[in-house]
Amino acid sequence: MTLFELQAWLGHRSPDTTQHYAKITPETLAQACEDAGYFERNVRTIEVLIDRDAVESGAAAADEPWQYYDLGHGFCDYTFFEQCPHRMACAMDVIELRQSPVARQHNGMTDLRWDEVREFFDPDLMGALPDIFVPDATVEDWQRVLDLVRARGWLWEYSQGDTVLPLPNAAEVLARPPEAEMVSLRVWPAPGVLAIFRLMSETEIDFDVDLRELQGQAGVDTLCDFLRAIGSELGKPVLMTPEGESQDSVLGFDPVVSKVVLLGDPAPN
Repeated sequence: MTLFELQAWLGHRSPDTTQHYAKITPETLAQACEDAGYFERNVRTIEVLIDRDAVESGAAAADEPWQYYDLGHGFCDYTFFEQCPHRMACAMDVIELRQSPVARQHNGMTDLRWDEVREFFDPDLMGALPDIFVPDATVEDWQRVLDLVRARGWLWEYSQGDTVLPLPNAAEVLARPPEAEMVSLRVWPAPGVLAIFRLMSETEIDFDVDLRELQGQAGVDTLCDFLRAIGSELGKPVLMTPEGESQDSVLGFDPVVSKVVLLGDPAPN
């Protein structure tokens, strides 16, 4: 019986009068929850992903994340998720959660799979330092890359010769005479992964990465994330070619589909 039905049955003019007589005890509330099936309807299972690579490599034993709770919009690697006092905030907020390679693949976030591109990450085939570039660039594009480095919070170091300097304005650097001392911008988009930008040409943004630092699915994801960040910011392709070759791009960020795609075919086995 609802409050208003009880009001009509008792002949009260106001529901406030009815509320005065209607006392809700803990036992009554518990019974109402049981009758409504509240607990049954709010109990659900949570899928847990296991990173087998982390387990088999021993990384899990070194306290690296190895299991991930699927929250629907991301993954949480807190081992005792069911006891976490913040779990409802994680479940309700749209937040970016830390993701392992296995979690990224399960969630459809991986642009390229290691088993499909391993030949393009082989230093013996590609050269250790493949060339990556943005064609048809402008001074404004260079400045947007510098701004992106600051905004993303990547570690960076700008130097002129052997002198480390503050990050400059792109127009000032690119206007320097050809005989000026060489400048470079070192950026670490992830721990242990270095990209070196050469600020020499107004019409092309180029930089190097070391393939020896980008092995396995984690390395592929790191490179894809980096290329996607730059390409999305500029709205332009970011292409990778073997070291010393400027014609045959093997992979790159495609601004049309907003992801990194293969542009060349791996050699047949």
